[in-house]
Amino acid sequence: MASAFPATDPETGRNGFTSLYRTALLLLSSRAVFGLVNLAAAAVAASAVGLSAFGAVILCHAVARLVGDTLRFQSWQAILGFGTPMLDRGEGRSLSRLIGVTVALDLAALGIALGLLMIFAPALGQALGWPHEMQDWVRFYALAAVFMTSATPTGVLRLMDRFDILNWQHAINAVVRLTGATAVLWFGLGLDALFTVWFAAAVLSGGWMMLRAFMLGRAMLTVLPATGRTEMPPRFWPFVLSTNLSSSISGALLHGSTLAVGAVLGPAASALYAIARQISDALAKPAKLLGPVVMPAFSETRNDATGGASTLMTRSLVIGGTAMIAIVALVYLAGDAILAAVFGAEALAAHGLLVLAAVAAAITLCGFALEPAILATGRADLALVLSISAALAYAALLGLLLPAEGLFGAGLALLAHAALLFAGRLAVARWLLHDRVPANHPEAA
Repeated sequence: MASAFPATDPETGRNGFTSLYRTALLLLSSRAVFGLVNLAAAAVAASAVGLSAFGAVILCHAVARLVGDTLRFQSWQAILGFGTPMLDRGEGRSLSRLIGVTVALDLAALGIALGLLMIFAPALGQALGWPHEMQDWVRFYALAAVFMTSATPTGVLRLMDRFDILNWQHAINAVVRLTGATAVLWFGLGLDALFTVWFAAAVLSGGWMMLRAFMLGRAMLTVLPATGRTEMPPRFWPFVLSTNLSSSISGALLHGSTLAVGAVLGPAASALYAIARQISDALAKPAKLLGPVVMPAFSETRNDATGGASTLMTRSLVIGGTAMIAIVALVYLAGDAILAAVFGAEALAAHGLLVLAAVAAAITLCGFALEPAILATGRADLALVLSISAALAYAALLGLLLPAEGLFGAGLALLAHAALLFAGRLAVARWLLHDRVPANHPEAA
């Protein structure tokens, strides 16, 4: 595997930063297109069955994602963090063992998630006041969680730089949703058909990506020499447990807040909340995409003599900050027009939430390189502490502000969470990387 952070090429004059951000640009442009397709699918779905009924689909999807994301292991981070040097050294035996362990972890987590959903879905539905048919849909929709939480296949594809397949996964999901929602609207098929469309989109897109990852991963391991050790690398288990807990907290916050809005304000409000989050999350999507892109670069440059990791973080902050300003300006000036044009006048109630959620998303985007920088130093424990602290603050604020301020209060809680997490990660990342920058390097000043 070519270095993710190569030195300057004497023939082309291009360096690792150029290659890195060229990959990032390709990812962002494709995801932007399919983000718009997903937004169009949501608009058609809301028109087909009504905002409140569409909120029921959103709530079922949130339950499946809540349990799946909370319990799944972030094995893709382990594959990138530990698998990158194994692949560079051609250690096929070590890499095969690593992938085997992460697959076992994924299967165990998914088994627990499905069991919990099947057992507790009716009780959850009753507690939230859902009708009986919706409780049945939650149990059926739980099967889609298997195809939403494919961490090891994602790690294998990112390890092989096959981001094109990950892009196709999102393309399939968006196209199936839009095509299916259009059919529901055109033929008047109703809510059950819309549930089926969302379920099919998850299964088809996730299943295709898993199949491609299996085929490519097997081919990769076939050509690698059977060298290396079969035991796990040092610090593997602390790293995996810490990153998993951190991701579980993020998943619980994201999907649990949707359920909280639905419980306090009703399904229609949860649909508005989901719409605002979908728009803001689409704006923040680069943070999720670029993190895995830059993580191998941080891993390779964390101990070099040129201060490459610190320079990478600084440049990433500048790029993210520029994008942050553009996002906030766009949503502030055109957010109400977007809501009204796409979802109708009823959606204008979410304008204040949309602005606050967009600011939170922009802050997250600005700091997209901070968590990978921390993880690359091996301090997943510090990343976990930051996630827990920000999560506790968010939960407290959401509990206080949601009943009093409604959707606007939910937006304030989102903004506070993003700001706290950014500030904490920035301070820790600068502290960790400063210890690795030579005294004569400009970043050490």
